[in-house]
Order: sequence, then C-alpha cells, then structure tokens
Amino acid sequence: MRANVWSVFEQTARRVPDKQAIVGADGAVTFEQWRTRALEFAAFFDAVPLARHDRVILWMNASPEMAAVMLGLW
Repeated sequence: MRANVWSVFEQTARRVPDKQAIVGADGAVTFEQWRTRALEFAAFFDAVPLARHDRVILWMNASPEMAAVMLGLW
C-alpha cells in the first residue's frame, strides 16, 4: 500500500500530538495544532466548488499557517 502525504502526516500527528512540528516567526506549532488547522482549511476548501485537478493559488509568506493550508488542500 502506498502512503500519501496526508496519511503519513496523520499517523505522525496521532503518534506524537504534543511534539513540536513547525517553528515560525510567531512561535512553534505542535502536530495536533497543525492537524487541527489543516482540517479547518480542508473543511473550508470542501465548501468551495472545486473540481479535481482545479488549480488553487496560495499567496502567503512561508509560515506554519501556509503549511496548514497546503495540507488542507491535500
């Protein structure tokens, strides 16, 4: 079975939820915080009428928030 980015991330977040995952200018984010935020973005994008293979442009500074958006899109 091939794993995708989300499944590997999800396994890691469940295994070590309180471990620091990302450090940004505004501080550190744990795997659980990152997972929660990614799921919020996923719910947002599910509510938008996007079709498979539609392009989505991200215009953001590199940050934990950007990483959460990218996972939410996955």
